[in-house]
Amino acid sequence: MRKQTLSLGVGFFLLTSSAMANDYLANVEGLHLNYSAPSGKASSTHFKYKEYEFLGHTEYDVELQGGTLFLETPDGPIQLDNLPASLSEVDALTINDLDLVSSSTSLSLSTQHFATQSTDSAMDISRLAIQCSYEDRDDEFMNEILHSCFNRSGNLSLGGFSSDGKEVLTDTQFTIRNNSMNFQMRAQGLKIKGNGKTYYENDQLRIRIDKAKVGFLNVRGRLFKELEKLESNTVSVHEPWIEIDLQ
Repeated sequence: MRKQTLSLGVGFFLLTSSAMANDYLANVEGLHLNYSAPSGKASSTHFKYKEYEFLGHTEYDVELQGGTLFLETPDGPIQLDNLPASLSEVDALTINDLDLVSSSTSLSLSTQHFATQSTDSAMDISRLAIQCSYEDRDDEFMNEILHSCFNRSGNLSLGGFSSDGKEVLTDTQFTIRNNSMNFQMRAQGLKIKGNGKTYYENDQLRIRIDKAKVGFLNVRGRLFKELEKLESNTVSVHEPWIEIDLQ
């Protein structure tokens, strides 16, 4: 199997935003989760989802079966269905200090550490933060979040991203406004700044990188050589495009 690290990162965003916020206001603070197939443990300092609310330190049992995450709470099980395949097939999953707030107009998510491991790949993300604003909450709420984040207004930052133990990116920031994207990052010790476009439509995220420079030096080709290492059956990299299948 080919590597799926980039799609796993997107899958994590889908899990926490869709499953925890879809059609409901949610507030989760200090969530820690350690899963090693077939089960794991989790805890939080504040957890509000649907009719469930737990204040103070609360512990949970976790199981992942057939694309469904089961969270056993003190008041009964919470079942999160239809997880992305890239997440439902992992052998190990670690989340440290996750905060999630979903309101009627925006969603913010942050975590100090997120890591996955499967038979053929491993991924590690540190200090991830995502903020998106949206206009509607309806039966297609997940679609609205993705449309808003990547077509209208979204901010993403991360401290580090590693694939199979190799550092790929650090100190990364993306700002998206009306499909226009500006970014900065460190890769191979170089501080890279650039811009491009992002488009989300029909369960596919398309990213076009128009410029990538270190000072006045054009490094777009060099950057894409690194990004090509992240290709998988759901991620396609062909300069200047990166395409991610989110089905």
